[in-house]
Amino acid sequence: MRTQESTDDWTVPSTAEPSTIAEDTESFANIPASPVDVLKLSFAPKHESIGVKSSTTYTSACVSIEACDMPEDEAERTCSVDICVALDVSGSMSGSKLKDCKSTLEAMLRPLSTKDRFGLITFGSRCDVVFPALLMTKENKAAALKKIKALSTNGCTNLSGGLSLAWQELLLVDNPNAVRSLFLLTDGHANEGITTTPELVEMVKSFNADSASDISAALNESQAAGRSNPSSSLLYSVTPQMNTNVAQTMNIAPTFTPPQKKGIMRIFSKQSSKGSMKRVKRSSGSSSPSNVPRTINLTSKGAPVSLFCFGYGSDHNSEMLEALSEATPGGGYYFVENDSDVFTAFGDAMGGIMSVMAQSAVLKISVPSAASECGVKIREVHHDKKVDRGDGSFTVNMGDFYAEERRDVIVDFDLANVTSNEPVLHLVATVSYMNVLTKKNTQGGPRDCSISRPDSADLSAVNQDVEAQWLRVCVVREMEEADKEARSNNREQAQARMRRVAATIQASPAYNLEDSFYCSLQQNVDESMVDYEASSYKGHRSKNIAQTLKKQRACSSKSSSNGYYQTKSKKKMSKAFEMP
Repeated sequence: MRTQESTDDWTVPSTAEPSTIAEDTESFANIPASPVDVLKLSFAPKHESIGVKSSTTYTSACVSIEACDMPEDEAERTCSVDICVALDVSGSMSGSKLKDCKSTLEAMLRPLSTKDRFGLITFGSRCDVVFPALLMTKENKAAALKKIKALSTNGCTNLSGGLSLAWQELLLVDNPNAVRSLFLLTDGHANEGITTTPELVEMVKSFNADSASDISAALNESQAAGRSNPSSSLLYSVTPQMNTNVAQTMNIAPTFTPPQKKGIMRIFSKQSSKGSMKRVKRSSGSSSPSNVPRTINLTSKGAPVSLFCFGYGSDHNSEMLEALSEATPGGGYYFVENDSDVFTAFGDAMGGIMSVMAQSAVLKISVPSAASECGVKIREVHHDKKVDRGDGSFTVNMGDFYAEERRDVIVDFDLANVTSNEPVLHLVATVSYMNVLTKKNTQGGPRDCSISRPDSADLSAVNQDVEAQWLRVCVVREMEEADKEARSNNREQAQARMRRVAATIQASPAYNLEDSFYCSLQQNVDESMVDYEASSYKGHRSKNIAQTLKKQRACSSKSSSNGYYQTKSKKKMSKAFEMP
């Protein structure tokens, strides 16, 4: 569908000060190109030409970043992964649910190599390290498989305890892999330990904090609701005795470091209830809180941890799970509607994290000085991860890119107040990232957005690719508003909003020409309408679809919802995970 011409060859615009803009362009062009083009950057305006006599004073453009395919040798993985699964084993997970989860976990082990790590945490009323995060040697795979087969259900849902224990397992790894992910699967609501969404989100944000004080501050805030329940306590879950299900090969003791910050001391000093202290004493073998063993230094090390949340069945809290996944870079929420869907959902997520091509990508959109002098100014960048740099430029945290993935960012900006039949430089985009293939920091671009400003009122044809991405942004915005309305018992208003969205898509000439993007967008809207028409609104499906469109990443247990965004790697892994 992309018709944009390459912007590799820059044209110096003829403006009031052509030499100045030419100097700006030349300085950008001197940046060396990456030897391996993992990410391809392009920049296209909505109109290539806008006459100065037209009523249009501002316009939009689309920055697109597209990842390359996986290496031809499929045996050559781009990078190794560390995966820890936090599995809900509360009473409601009994029967076919737990049986299918066991089969899915067994399938997860198959593609993991000896350089990958796998760990398994279970949480019900208690939280246990069933299998620590270890390299998947033949012996360790066999041991993990044995533990998986022996899983059983128990008690309530201490989700916070399971999450924090799984995170700690990843931090115990001394030399972590480049990709680290935590998979959380639950079929219900958190009803033990920390139970409110804001407090759980703060806890999850602490997973990728840069310092021990950041982590402890977030945990201190979120632990207020869990202090009366010692099983949810950070102290209770990190003691060495909790990690006895599988023999340990790592020496934890050398990593013990006494906390230096007041924030960390508060974690210990505020565990004041008798029941809590009894738990600590029993786990530590010490009568003094100052002698409580610390299994880890609470500082995140290695790549950020991404959290994938799988909501099983109709009774889970989709708002909470989506919020938790959004609290980590590259995370995602999956709605697992039926028992068999858990296979596809886990396979889809695995296919993504095992095909990472670029990490920590940051897009920068700036206004060259000469363009700024001509009145060009960025009005809005339509992305929730945007950062206004205060100098007229914006950066956007794009996160990781899987093979074949594409992301698009719409930007609105004021037009240059000059007259020129030649393209006038308005904006410049660059992208920086960690190239997984070369293991080096890399910069892509620059790419320019140039628009001619003839002495007329004419506008050139609309770039359909830019129009499509603008429509996607609008659809996501409307879906989020409809979700709020439905949760406020304004169901009819939400339904009317979604019908207007569907009508807008169907009125597009591209939809009538059966363009794959527009048809997929319409299908997504139709599927989300099922939620609004149900007797009671829960919003699991619409939340899942909105996140897929927002992130432009397949994130569903249904192949129809994934459709347009499912990459070859994800399709292949999902197929390998299909229920036998």
